[in-house]
Amino acid sequence: MNKYRQPHEAFWGIIAQAMGLVIGVFIFWSGSGKPESVLSFLLGFLVCLLPNLVFYVVYFKHQGAQYIHTIKNRFYLGEMLKLFLTAVMFALVWQMNWVEPGWVFLGYGIGLLCFFLPSISIPIMAIIEKNRRDIQET
Repeated sequence: MNKYRQPHEAFWGIIAQAMGLVIGVFIFWSGSGKPESVLSFLLGFLVCLLPNLVFYVVYFKHQGAQYIHTIKNRFYLGEMLKLFLTAVMFALVWQMNWVEPGWVFLGYGIGLLCFFLPSISIPIMAIIEKNRRDIQET
């Protein structure tokens, strides 16, 4: 029996991060003449995106009440891997002499914003849709 699993809300956060990465790099590439700035922005964004992707793959592998202990253990494992990978990636980024710190932190901050944007907008869109249906029914 093939079960369809609904993607978790965090999946849309990662998709939004990936779209934000493409849009951000395009905007900063066209606005900034220095490739070091754009690459620093890209590295900062990837420091945010890749650990979130690892956490999503580790944590959301199982769904359902029968996997509650596995899910709990995977949460701790995923969070540990995410923090460790973020620290290692920041350490590797700072080893490069050409990296511009302001652009790295800007990329990281926009990456965080893109991840949390769907978490904020999905409930708002649900409220708007419910209000729209209520208005149509009257």
